[in-house]
Amino acid sequence: MPSRATVFPPALVLGLIAASCGGPAPDEGVEPAEFEQRIGAVFHRGEVLCLLLRNDTVAADEPVWILADEGGTFTHGTGNVVGEREQCAAAAEPGYSGYEVAGELTTGALGFGLLGATGPVLGDSTGYRVDIDGDGEPESFRTCPSSEAVHMTVWTGEPLTGTRRWHHYHYLGYDVEPACDPRDYEGTGP
Repeated sequence: MPSRATVFPPALVLGLIAASCGGPAPDEGVEPAEFEQRIGAVFHRGEVLCLLLRNDTVAADEPVWILADEGGTFTHGTGNVVGEREQCAAAAEPGYSGYEVAGELTTGALGFGLLGATGPVLGDSTGYRVDIDGDGEPESFRTCPSSEAVHMTVWTGEPLTGTRRWHHYHYLGYDVEPACDPRDYEGTGP
């Protein structure tokens, strides 16, 4: 079964430009460790919208871009970190911190949360990409289901053929039809 990549449509460009928030200027670049600390998973835990990432120093009111594939409909928006929330990090792997976010995401959906994203936003016939680290090469976002989880990945260049820069295994707690390529998770653990 072919895997399904998350690709963002033209409306995303305007939304991301309008939602542009502080961060490093494009020529400053972002170190790999910092890159890892700026991307996380956004999801609901009960009534709380959560951001889970490898960063324990996120300040309240920090802006967050939320990019999501909600059942084949791609959405985007902005939110703000409310503060650290233990409920959001429940059952997370060691090294992750959970934050409550004031923002919107359809209940049951899973999104990417980006801290300090500035663009630029680029579009082509395959979708839109965001240059998260300011190195001049845009990053692409991809999700795919495994047996009982979703692999979330960010790639410099195209998914599966570019360089995978970030991976998160988001446990769902129920079975789904697997549709990932081994390149989505090779060398990452679960």
